[in-house]
Amino acid sequence: MIRFTITILTFAAASVTATASTAPDTLKTVENPTEVTIVTGGSRSLSLTVKSDSSRYDFLAENTPEKSEPTIDISFPFIDNVRKQHTKGRRTKWRSFAMRGIYAGASMPSDAVPGLRTGWELGISQLSGVELLSPSRRTSLTAGVGYFYRRQKVGNGSHLSDNGHGRIAITPAPEGTHSHSSSISSFGLQLPVMLKQQLIGPTGMAVGVVGLWNTYTTASTKWTDADGTTCKRKMKGLHQRAFTVDALLIFNFGSEIGWYARYSPMHLFHHSTGPEYSLWSTGVNIGF
Repeated sequence: MIRFTITILTFAAASVTATASTAPDTLKTVENPTEVTIVTGGSRSLSLTVKSDSSRYDFLAENTPEKSEPTIDISFPFIDNVRKQHTKGRRTKWRSFAMRGIYAGASMPSDAVPGLRTGWELGISQLSGVELLSPSRRTSLTAGVGYFYRRQKVGNGSHLSDNGHGRIAITPAPEGTHSHSSSISSFGLQLPVMLKQQLIGPTGMAVGVVGLWNTYTTASTKWTDADGTTCKRKMKGLHQRAFTVDALLIFNFGSEIGWYARYSPMHLFHHSTGPEYSLWSTGVNIGF
């Protein structure tokens, strides 16, 4: 005797969709069915009709997929900054990254003419770059490209003057004037090459050289005459060096926050075209 066993239709629906998760149960046992008809309603429903000599049975099964809670994927640029990894075996050899090393601090002149004061600087050391890691992954060498901005102030009874041909100098302020304010601003790309070493836990240090491509430099001066008239002057077309080199040291006290010290031994301007000075800079660095 032929016996046909009908089970819950989620078993049949599981062949259509993969979201069924419960085991089927027997609903009815029909002996010697004369006709069996199965109709699918897409990927979520299934109907079954079974006829015997004396009875007819109709079944319908529907599957509703489980809903998952929506998630938001947030990437912080200075924490989750690894973009691609290249491995050999189980060791990461080198990887690319983006947005690492935002910094801001004070820039203090050394061996400069009187009148040059402390300024400030900010930038991103590496907008993008690559990192070569040692087998232990505690030592690495990085190289990248970023940008910088520096503004050096002039005061203490002095101001900036020019000869009309892009040559500027720090000179005593004219008599009878007051409220003097002058500054030298430079902007450009930087190319850091850094050797990094992890120390204890999340702390570490990095030391290296930074090439500065000084793409744009301007100077401005402002003063007030004896009659109260405010005068402003902006000087462009200056004779800055196209390329200078800095030395950079970074200590990080956590996974991302740290302190940096930078020394700029090369003068910004060519000889006799502007103030000749070196700089010491220090401040906060985010993104090791």
